Amino acid sequence: HVAGATACAAVGTEVGPVGVLPPVVAQAVQGGFQFVLAPLVHPRHRRDLQLGRKRKNVPLTRSDTILSGMKWSAHFVGQLSSWPHFGSKIQSQITNATNIYMQELAFATHLNLSVVVVKMLTAHYQNQFRVISQFLTSTGNLNFWMDVEMVPPSPPKGISGDAKESRSACSWTAWSTLRTMCDEGNRRLGVMLRLPNELPKEFMQLVTKWKGEPIKAVVLPTTAFAADPKGYPVLKPDHAKAFLTLTTADSRVIISGPSIYKDHHRPFLGALQVLWQSLPEPTEQLQLEMPYRDFLQAPLQPLMDNLQSQTYET
Repeated sequence: HVAGATACAAVGTEVGPVGVLPPVVAQAVQGGFQFVLAPLVHPRHRRDLQLGRKRKNVPLTRSDTILSGMKWSAHFVGQLSSWPHFGSKIQSQITNATNIYMQELAFATHLNLSVVVVKMLTAHYQNQFRVISQFLTSTGNLNFWMDVEMVPPSPPKGISGDAKESRSACSWTAWSTLRTMCDEGNRRLGVMLRLPNELPKEFMQLVTKWKGEPIKAVVLPTTAFAADPKGYPVLKPDHAKAFLTLTTADSRVIISGPSIYKDHHRPFLGALQVLWQSLPEPTEQLQLEMPYRDFLQAPLQPLMDNLQSQTYET
């Protein structure tokens, strides 16, 4: 973790499906959030894009003119629809799912979004990953954040405790497969990691496992906070430890879930700011090294090339 990252880390709020988007975005930005995470297309707009099917002449989703181009790009992160049946054994449903994704990705590109979020399948994921891989190999600047739960939901009663560990392994295996398919060095692909409501006893093993991956955003549920004696939210100790280990200066943080406060997620933003301010300021050397991290560097030849003085400082 990069200490003193208060001004660097961007914090967003997950709002779910909304009917009227502009006031939601405006309220979030006024409350101190940098962006809003919401479905790109409302879930009620399910559609069939198979060839030969009659299509209703209705808009895909809300108009692109409700926000300016700058606001779409800077303050909105769109989630692709999670209902397409990529895991189906019926070819027509797979074809329809592929067409749905390509249609929504084209719309996201039209809006000049910088990021889209995809709910990553952990089983029967080959077709979903194929579409993502194809899009990433094409030209464009659209980034993909794969929505992954760090700890899967608890298995139903009567199922052994090993089932939970098995599902966690499936999440890791699925991500590793996608990363390999899309070229491990592709900087447009990253993880949006969701921390659970309750962390297991061995949570640091999971944190260490994910630490080496390109985590672009960490999602904190509102249940990860507890109220202090004055009623203000404070991040629980275990969640704070995991959060500070996983985040970096360029990570995004997203608050998700219901809130008991009238200002919705705004009080949780204050709790994060207090947490960041408690960290020491980054050293001058660390600030110099940050722009060069996670980049492949060509071998330097000082006797042949005229190198900038900043290179020697780093």
